Amino acid sequence: MIEEMNNQGIMLTVRTIAYNQEHYIRDCLEGIVKQQTSFKFEAIVHDDCSTDHTADIIREYAKKYPDIIKPIYEEENQYSMGVNSQMNTKMNAFTHGKYIALCEGDDYWTDPTKLQRQVDFLEAHPDYSMCFHNAKLDNPKHVRTNFLVGKVEDKDYTGRYLFEHWMVPTASIVCRRNCMDMYFSIKHKENMINGDIVWILCCCRLGKVRGMVRTMSAYRIHDDSMMHNSPSLRCRTLMLPKHNEFLAYNFPEIKGEIYWVYQSIAYYDRSKLERGNDMIKDLLKSAKCSPKTLSKVLILRYTPKRILSFFHHQH
Repeated sequence: MIEEMNNQGIMLTVRTIAYNQEHYIRDCLEGIVKQQTSFKFEAIVHDDCSTDHTADIIREYAKKYPDIIKPIYEEENQYSMGVNSQMNTKMNAFTHGKYIALCEGDDYWTDPTKLQRQVDFLEAHPDYSMCFHNAKLDNPKHVRTNFLVGKVEDKDYTGRYLFEHWMVPTASIVCRRNCMDMYFSIKHKENMINGDIVWILCCCRLGKVRGMVRTMSAYRIHDDSMMHNSPSLRCRTLMLPKHNEFLAYNFPEIKGEIYWVYQSIAYYDRSKLERGNDMIKDLLKSAKCSPKTLSKVLILRYTPKRILSFFHHQH
């Protein structure tokens, strides 16, 4: 009963997933607890059975900020067991906010007014389902990335544009609760390798989406992240055909877009898998694009000599 009373009046829920991020999680949690708001908010912090000191740091903050930090500790790693749905079910049960903010355990917020600004905008504009903002790039080792930094403007964005341009930092998103509900109702998510873009497309389906030029978070890139870790990249790359079929099933309006194919090639290239004939065949089939579209993407990414080498492998 006391817990139910404490959850009353919560305007926003922050969702944070962490695993073996002892070097980063403190920055993430500091950015959350330092938020200055006129409303109550909570942070559901899920530790997926980390083997380092991540859980200990979360416990430290949960003890110090019990009204904000609400931890979930797993005894077995859910991701490796392929049971992400159970993990999300647990987090959903503890989500009480009208609005949802996202912040992965290795990212962090840099502006203490971030949540207030975004909630104020959504409260004043009920026809908008989501808003996001610029982020600085925290990339001390200069790891290669396709992320577009500092490109967000004070304007509306369409789902197609955001799909074609990787420019929405996860930690910049604040959306309405129904966007989260739609995301978790989508079918065949077991074939999904990039949840961010799917979350964004759900928001675009349910209302307008607004960009904010102000920089209020940091997008951290490091060798251990899923998007830049070689074994993880190889695994995700092998799932690309199924992932593209998943997108075509749930979001037919973006089928065959150039960025779709560009992203696929980027995965193949960065994961250092064998390319050539099988790669071209998979992309043509899964992305439902024409050879002409594929040629355009190859021209955007590679030198003429490299392009010829791709098609040479088909003979």
